[in-house]
Formats: sequence, C-alpha cells, structure tokens
Amino acid sequence: MDVRLSPRELRRDLVESAARFLAHALADPGSLPFHAALLWGALCRYDQGEDRFQALAQEVERVLADHEEGFARRAGALLVSRLRGSGLSNLNCLSSPEKLRGVERRLLEITF
Repeated sequence: MDVRLSPRELRRDLVESAARFLAHALADPGSLPFHAALLWGALCRYDQGEDRFQALAQEVERVLADHEEGFARRAGALLVSRLRGSGLSNLNCLSSPEKLRGVERRLLEITF
C-alpha cells in the first residue's frame, strides 16, 4: 500500500513498516527512528503539496545498489550523506517532538 494514499489511521503502521524495511535493507537497525522521521517528514511534505517520495526512493535505490556492490560498507551513513547532498535531509516537518518520540519508543521495541 502506498503510504501517501493511505487513510490517516493506517499511516503510523505503514511508516513503521517502511522504516523497519529500510533499516533492515541497509543493515542499520539502530537507525529506525531516523528512517521513521525521514518518512514522516516526506509524508508531511506530501500533505503540503510537495511530493519528495520519488527522489527519496531513488536515493535509497542508489545506496542499496552501492551496498550490494561492496561500495558502501555503512549503507546508512552513505544514505545520510546522499540525502544531505540532494537536499532531502531537511524533510522533517513534524508537528511536535512528542510525535517523533512516540514513534521512536515503538520502533526501538522492534526486533528482527
């Protein structure tokens, strides 16, 4: 299901699932809160009329390819670097820090 088009009541679970997938795919389980915040930020921007999901997906695909080819030993760090270089690192527009802390608590309880 596309998180952008999902009903609001399903977004939390979909963002958490996508964040878990990213952390697992990038072999970076310690960055679950970062990935969740990134996705929430992109979703918030989407709601404001700015769709950054395509650009974000392209950066993730590039990092995954580099990781598979052995170019990136720390895929999560490479993703952060590429996001900064592409201007995608400033997607955060959460309405409150409490919302992010709640997501962090739930994500930190998840194990693979």
